[in-house]
Amino acid sequence: RPHLAYISHIPSQWLLKFPRQPYLFTILREPIDRVLSHYYFQRELIQQGLIPRSQPFAEQVAKLEIDEFIHRDPDRLRVCFGELQTRWMGGNPCWDLHEYAPNVEHPNLTRWDLWWAKRQLRQCVAVGAAHRLLESLQILCHAIDWPAPANVGRDNSNSNRANKDQLDPKTLRLLETITTADRELFAEGTRLFERQLAKRGKPRFCAGRAPASFICAFD
Repeated sequence: RPHLAYISHIPSQWLLKFPRQPYLFTILREPIDRVLSHYYFQRELIQQGLIPRSQPFAEQVAKLEIDEFIHRDPDRLRVCFGELQTRWMGGNPCWDLHEYAPNVEHPNLTRWDLWWAKRQLRQCVAVGAAHRLLESLQILCHAIDWPAPANVGRDNSNSNRANKDQLDPKTLRLLETITTADRELFAEGTRLFERQLAKRGKPRFCAGRAPASFICAFD
């Protein structure tokens, strides 16, 4: 049965299962900042026992700072953290740390993969940028005629993570290398974001009326 909205990390292959083309909206994040956030989020889950240390590589993530990890195994960091936005957008396979197999070849994304991910990005009714979240949501609301929010909060922020300006130059260069595809996709997303922002016009802030009821399903 149709639902109003799906909010999740939805791979593009799911679109083939919809009875008709849905309206798509996505928010991209600056790739190096996203890698740092992802790595230390995984580390926090391992340290809290929410990811078992028995899983492959969990012990290394729990103990190592990201600069140590990337110098030991840049390929693993690329596959599991560095290209996820392009892989998700383009329908390529993504691996969690526990799925990564050292004896399996994990090829780099091709120019065609990146082209397809950009094409998918341009199919979205709105493209947002994580560092400008309020404006991103206003663009979405403008695109589908919803009341725009006047402000937006940020939850689940990890304070125990390294910041980009704390990295040594060699680590930063390695992170730039493993995020090449995502950085190009992010540049395309930023262009779309700025273009949509310019077309949006002056925002009109108004409170939306709550529905009488709604269905919340955890599937």
